[in-house]
Amino acid sequence: MDGSPNLDTSRIRAQQELEPGEQLRWVGRPHPWALARQRLAALAVTPVLLGLGAFVIHVGASQPLPVDQAMLTMVIYGFGGLAMLLALVVISGPVLAFLRARSTVYAVSDRRLLTISGERVDSYGPGDIRAIMVTNEQADGSADIVFGQDIRRYWIRGARFAEVNRLGFFGIPDPYHVRELIRDLRGAPTD
Repeated sequence: MDGSPNLDTSRIRAQQELEPGEQLRWVGRPHPWALARQRLAALAVTPVLLGLGAFVIHVGASQPLPVDQAMLTMVIYGFGGLAMLLALVVISGPVLAFLRARSTVYAVSDRRLLTISGERVDSYGPGDIRAIMVTNEQADGSADIVFGQDIRRYWIRGARFAEVNRLGFFGIPDPYHVRELIRDLRGAPTD
């Protein structure tokens, strides 16, 4: 760890979350693009939503309707506007992830892993750590370390869906050193 002001602030923030007697072994911050990169796949639907919204608004505007059908016109404009609003929400995902990375701190202690993002603190003990994978290696030597998954299943109108969130440290420098610290924390695999 170097003595940069950002890292010193990160270390102080991580130490605030430690329990009595717990020792900090590593502190780092994600590269902002690493978090934004995870949201880029959703951008594929943006042109569809923008196109749909523009088409619906264009059709509504090009078909003059009598005054007594004004409600129908407002509904058509509403659907078009909603589609375009959804496109803007999807576009904002990577931007918000990039900005959120500025307040995110990752830490490895002698008892657990910590992900601190603003006021939210996620803690992962040795039992929460599964397969430890280094992925998405970049030219600057940074990479992602994934150590688990959070799978949420839900039903919508009789169809079952699953949302899989990767748990890990994303866009960190010196990922192989951090992986060894996580392996030491986990101990011998129980699988």
